[in-house]
Amino acid sequence: MQESWIRSLARAGERVTGWAAACALAVLAVFLLLAARRTHREAAELAFRHDAHVRETGRLKAENAALRAEIRALEEDPVYVESVLRGRKMAESGEKTVRK
Repeated sequence: MQESWIRSLARAGERVTGWAAACALAVLAVFLLLAARRTHREAAELAFRHDAHVRETGRLKAENAALRAEIRALEEDPVYVESVLRGRKMAESGEKTVRK
């Protein structure tokens, strides 16, 4: 009689241990799912920021190239220098100028 009680208690303990392990695994799965979602969201935000930085870098490189070309023209082309000076003179006198 006592042996059957001990056996039933042992089986109940095995069931409780099994349920506890299943619950622990379920909690771990939920935790991992939430962590994966957060990581995915952060990766998407970083990709968006990266793309914005790439676009800004491209814009700055193009602007830098244009400024270098203008400096080169100012150094090498006296006609360009004269046209810039004329444009400034007209701007100072209040005339409208179109500069390309």
